[in-house]
Amino acid sequence: MAAGQPVSTADTAVVNAIKAETARIYEAGSSPAFYLTGRQLQPYNSSGLSLIVYRNDDTVTRVISTCFTRQGQLSTEYYFSNQKIIFIYQAFEYFDTHSAKGRWTNFKGLRGWECRLYYSGEQLVHHEQNGLSYKDITAKAGKNKAGAYKIIQYLAAGRT
Repeated sequence: MAAGQPVSTADTAVVNAIKAETARIYEAGSSPAFYLTGRQLQPYNSSGLSLIVYRNDDTVTRVISTCFTRQGQLSTEYYFSNQKIIFIYQAFEYFDTHSAKGRWTNFKGLRGWECRLYYSGEQLVHHEQNGLSYKDITAKAGKNKAGAYKIIQYLAAGRT
């Protein structure tokens, strides 16, 4: 499967429903809470993690995380509905000192990759990517979902 091709195991209506729910969560725009931790909450070795957390009442609905790895910056946006992951957006930008020639270039003109992961009933049902292969994206899907719930556990442990 070529990089950049959407892959779906779900009906278009399921994917559209997930997109509608993420738009609703985004538009709700509650006041965020900010966290900065040195804990390894992502499935990547990093030098810390910045979190921006949005809640509806006391329930986490959206988390934006940013960390730095040896190769560059990773930003991840998680969306939750009924306390279940429904969507993950990730964008990675390589440092200028990292050899990333030939890689996909984002809107900032930086080399990197991005992916969108859609979940229904805890299962990956659709994904889209730029700069990643099908093999790369399917390997990341489970790790990213686990990372989402690790952040939720961190927040539930009194960091609210």
